[in-house]
Amino acid sequence: MSIESENSVPTEPIENRITYCRPPTFLISKIGNGDLIPVGGKNMFNRVLDKEITCDLENNKLVLFLNEAHEFAQQRNLPKIREWLDTGGWDINEGLFATLFTFNKLYAKRYPTDPNGSEIREGMYRNEKAITLSSIFERNVAECAEIAALAQVFLQNEGITSVYVGGSVLWELDLDPESFSYPEPHAFLIIHKEGHTYIYDPSNPINFEKVGYLPAIYEINGVNFEEEMIGMKGNKLITAKEIYTGRIAYFGGSDFRAISPEKDII
Repeated sequence: MSIESENSVPTEPIENRITYCRPPTFLISKIGNGDLIPVGGKNMFNRVLDKEITCDLENNKLVLFLNEAHEFAQQRNLPKIREWLDTGGWDINEGLFATLFTFNKLYAKRYPTDPNGSEIREGMYRNEKAITLSSIFERNVAECAEIAALAQVFLQNEGITSVYVGGSVLWELDLDPESFSYPEPHAFLIIHKEGHTYIYDPSNPINFEKVGYLPAIYEINGVNFEEEMIGMKGNKLITAKEIYTGRIAYFGGSDFRAISPEKDII
């Protein structure tokens, strides 16, 4: 039986739930069954969103994954998780952390990475007329766009409000004046919880020695991420700090020109 609640199922058409910022950046407030959503461009150096995928969320295997993740999440021991988070000094709601951890843990188990996945995925988008979310996962070739879409649906079902971002990331800023830093296309989620704004990057869990993989969670402060994306005129990246180690990365939107730190980064 599907665990989708009435609040998790969008009633408006996808056109009313997607906000196009400066291309190729876009935001999706909710994802529903049958939605045709952009997952990027065939050429990363142009701003045309000409790759699309159909979210066939009633596919039996996807329903099974979402239900299994829900059951797994219900078994969490929140007081113990809170104690563990406090030991690490990590300021995040324990229920939210447990939900994100659940997704990444089960995803890694159900959909192991195919070493030839990128090539197979590109061939699918190039040669097949209608790509579905389930077909990507069945072949174990999902990348950030598809993984973030599935994570968004899972969070919707669990009652957590998030926003899907088809945007960009810069993992490291080169401050050498004679060098250039270029962002890369990336999909991730924005989550607002208890006065905090988090970036959840479900396709890049973080491996810690003696702990294993933890969900990649970053926090941004003093910035309304969605407003910055909607109002962007060119590159616009937001400084985000990983909650575990404080490592900095830059998430947002861009047209893949070189970054000007003074102008393009908040």
